[in-house]
Amino acid sequence: MSVYLSTMITAILAAGPAWAADGGMPQSSLSTQSAEGATIQEVIVTAQKRGQERLQDVPIPISVLDAGQLAQSNQNRLEDYFANVPGLSFQKTSYGAMLAIRGLTAGNYGNPTVGIVLDDVPYGATINPGYAPYAPDLDPGDLARIEVLRGPQGTLYGASSLGGLLKYVTVDPSTADVSGRLQVGSNHIAGGDGLGYSVRGSANVPLSEELAIRVSGFSRLDPGYIDNVRTGQDGVNEVRSEGGRLSALWQPSERFSVKFNALIQKLRPHGSEVVDVSLGNDFRQDVVRGAGASERRTQAYSATITGELGSVELVSITGYSKDQSSVSEDGVAFYDSMADSFFQANGSTEVATLDSKKFTQEIRASLPLGSSIQWSLGAFYTSEKFGSDWNVFANDAGTGARAGSLLTVIGPATYEEYAAFTNLTFDITDRFDVQLGGRLSYIDESFSSLRHGPLSPIFYGGDPSIIPEAQVHDSSFNYLLTPRFRISPDLMLYTRLASGYRPGGGNINCNTAVPCQFDPDTSRNYELGVKGNLLGRTISFDASLYYIDWQDIQITLFNPDFGVTYQDNVGRAYSRGIELSMEAKPLRGLTVAAWINYNDAQLTEDLPATSLGSAKDGDRLPYSGRMSANLSLDKEFPLWTDADGFVGTSLVYVGERKGAFQSGATPRSTFPSYVQWNLRAGVKYGNWALDAFVNNVTDKRSIIAGGDEIGPNLFNYTRPREIGLSLAKSW
Repeated sequence: MSVYLSTMITAILAAGPAWAADGGMPQSSLSTQSAEGATIQEVIVTAQKRGQERLQDVPIPISVLDAGQLAQSNQNRLEDYFANVPGLSFQKTSYGAMLAIRGLTAGNYGNPTVGIVLDDVPYGATINPGYAPYAPDLDPGDLARIEVLRGPQGTLYGASSLGGLLKYVTVDPSTADVSGRLQVGSNHIAGGDGLGYSVRGSANVPLSEELAIRVSGFSRLDPGYIDNVRTGQDGVNEVRSEGGRLSALWQPSERFSVKFNALIQKLRPHGSEVVDVSLGNDFRQDVVRGAGASERRTQAYSATITGELGSVELVSITGYSKDQSSVSEDGVAFYDSMADSFFQANGSTEVATLDSKKFTQEIRASLPLGSSIQWSLGAFYTSEKFGSDWNVFANDAGTGARAGSLLTVIGPATYEEYAAFTNLTFDITDRFDVQLGGRLSYIDESFSSLRHGPLSPIFYGGDPSIIPEAQVHDSSFNYLLTPRFRISPDLMLYTRLASGYRPGGGNINCNTAVPCQFDPDTSRNYELGVKGNLLGRTISFDASLYYIDWQDIQITLFNPDFGVTYQDNVGRAYSRGIELSMEAKPLRGLTVAAWINYNDAQLTEDLPATSLGSAKDGDRLPYSGRMSANLSLDKEFPLWTDADGFVGTSLVYVGERKGAFQSGATPRSTFPSYVQWNLRAGVKYGNWALDAFVNNVTDKRSIIAGGDEIGPNLFNYTRPREIGLSLAKSW
């Protein structure tokens, strides 16, 4: 890999445009075109919290997804588009999406390793008592783009960005003109129960030269395609979702602005997407009526104030978010037997109700120190409250009616963090600069638990069983060192040393043998990257070679003497690999984009015998494949006056993956590699656009989760072949 990268860099150095003789930067080639094709459109990101920057200027490996294209292709959920991002792996759980970047996950329901932000406001619980949902499925209708930052982002984004960051960027209001968009669509899934639909609308209204508002909303129905043989229901995994967003921008001058955002969404799957392969080749399951149904409410509010005082830029970002979810799952055989014993019922369900509230405040300032140093510094605070109720009910299997409660576990928790951070960029020469960063965090957490019900004496020795509040205090320091050499205005070479951390926590089952506290785990990233544009900006590329050292991994352990599970820090792992991506416009109207990713993520120490999952030095970390790749081709062409057409296709390859570590002699699940083929086409006529798509053209059934983690015959699959059409009008 290193030979390949050095050869590439040598070729790029030879091909890159020369600098001016006086050492200054020559005219940028942003507007040049080749004889045969148009130039590649610039991609703008805000990943470094420095305002808008060209993607090719940012010394971080970043993937950017166009939210409009996702909406047009009905790729509305993380599981629909995660394979479009190098190094991003996805594990579907009953409680939400569990993400990992570059393989950094131990596969247990621990604290998240990927940070989530919405317009620079952290979203979701930082800690994960009670199996909180990890990542929200925000509808792409009013998003501008989705940025995925690979590798630790601890200095800029703090906790939970140990592996990387997923950043949702919304569309800002504009004081320029009245504008809007209305889109309606319908889709059909092979074997599905009826048609689905989507309706999206947005409007931008300037109220004055200084004030504008933007309003958007959507409603969506995804038809179900899994049948419940026990109850005779068809399409039990139907999903309904709706939501809206209101934003306002007040900009009395170019040096001062205030922006408000309010977003509300609700997602309601009517049943589980788990398929029982023992029932045949069709998409079937055999569960209690209503098992798998869930509801998730997402609320996010923020206020961003930006001002300039002389050469100093000040930014204040205040955020509040609330995530509520309720999940019902079919009970295991033991609970079925207890339901019969205590309530003479023939079924059981496990129901989890989760509630996470998060307040954040960030203040930062950016200013020059002389002509060659840029300095930014800031402070961050978050206060989080988390509540979880986990219940086991006895049910009538046919009707789903509850006959009684077998067990209730209530587990409140709090998380509070104070952090200070700074970043300095030194311009050594016109071509060479060095970025230094640091972040110091102080953390306070608390946990407690109450358990009661007929099963409480069996599991916990009493009814009720009370675990008093336990508190955890900790601190963490993260750092960043990034030298960058700009070979030309459109060609850059950089190295990156960065660290990340995941907060520790407390064990409510602690005693003389079980520790009351576990520590953060940390990652250290060593990276060499190159980004550039070639041949008059008809080719764009990005390559990175990385090695990540992951230390003190948080793992779930089991104490046989007391019969309890707990978290502790054991083991070590590494993740190493290479990522290559390219976009080209060889002919006018033709765009070719491709990437390939190789990732080797494995343990470097044996897990202890008390771990719930047995694993040895050299065992691969869960869920990520060694190889993944993506190839897409899009062609635009004129049809008649004011009308243009386009056709496109893409191939997505996801390599073989391993499931979570299993206990004892139970083998780990293996998820086979797969290729998915998608097609799209459309016509644009003035302000009208008609789009058609076919996702999973060959109707391939590919496993994305399941196996021994939830049951030897239970799996989650990619969605069957989907055909759809949408019509949009802009003004």
